[in-house]
Amino acid sequence: MLKLLIKLVVGFFLALLILVGLGISGAYFYIWPTFLNDQKLNVSDTVIVELANILEEKKFYPAPYEFYFGAPSENIRIDAEAKVNLALKEIIQAVKTNPKKSAVLFSIKSSLKNFQEFDSEENERALYYFERVLEILNIHSSNELFNVWRYGFPYGWFLKNA
Repeated sequence: MLKLLIKLVVGFFLALLILVGLGISGAYFYIWPTFLNDQKLNVSDTVIVELANILEEKKFYPAPYEFYFGAPSENIRIDAEAKVNLALKEIIQAVKTNPKKSAVLFSIKSSLKNFQEFDSEENERALYYFERVLEILNIHSSNELFNVWRYGFPYGWFLKNA
């Protein structure tokens, strides 16, 4: 009986160690599902225009009232803006052909992989634009995709009642 208990405890701690390792390494992001809690989206012409308006905005310029002080260089700003704009074009196309939350999150997840080279400030700013997209599309949650990408864990699951 004692051997079984020891095996269970060791197994539990090994599983916990693996879960923590996956989070720290960022591996969760690559296996994180985008299809859970799917919902059909009501995509009108007005919604497409609102998304296109974000596409037309100049991005990664200083916005001190939002505590963002701009990209560190013009080259980084141009590169980050191009990557967000490419993602926005993909999202607009996705909602036209497949108006579902899962299609939007899949497009965002695919584009977030391109932001690994940037500093945390630019990553946060990219999320700002993607959060605006979710708001326009009336999507209330990224299903923890953003937390898993930024921090390695779905912290929202643990902090719901905090």
